[in-house]
Amino acid sequence: MNEAAIQVNIPYRMLLKNLDFVLEKQINPEIYFSGEALDTCQEDEMRRAAEALHSRGLTITVHAPFMDLSPGGADAKIKSATMERLHQTLTAAAIFVPRMITFHPGYNKWFFDGDIPFWLESSLTTWQPIVERAAKLDLQLALENVFEEDPSGLQQLMSAIGAPHLGFCFDIGHCNLFSTVSMEE
Repeated sequence: MNEAAIQVNIPYRMLLKNLDFVLEKQINPEIYFSGEALDTCQEDEMRRAAEALHSRGLTITVHAPFMDLSPGGADAKIKSATMERLHQTLTAAAIFVPRMITFHPGYNKWFFDGDIPFWLESSLTTWQPIVERAAKLDLQLALENVFEEDPSGLQQLMSAIGAPHLGFCFDIGHCNLFSTVSMEE
């Protein structure tokens, strides 16, 4: 496996429609699974796509859904829906055997009134079962910075989970848009 492969984000349905092009151009996909895609994808079509990609030696990563989800939220029904989506992502990803699955941690200071301890405690009840299941499936996970103004909350979450197969996906664009600290920090 090429560790330096560049992954190109492509929504799952778009991948299926353009699979021949992706294979011909040797594009390493980062497959984005929206909620709608997770609700409608079929195991046999995923297996065919995964086999085609792997047969060409392409590396695959997966990007989990994030819209409307709140892994650290206060509303039990929203967290339940979030957990369902995250588990659906693991199920789909296990078929593709990706190098990594990227998740958004869901912290936004405006939603949580800057209360990182509340968000962290609530987040752990979401992420710990996801990380445990991913370990059983031998899947590597990464949490991606999004709206964080500084890395402390995300750093605390990753330290509290402390799993060797949980990494960090640094999104330089998000950092430039939202961070109040330097990129070096």
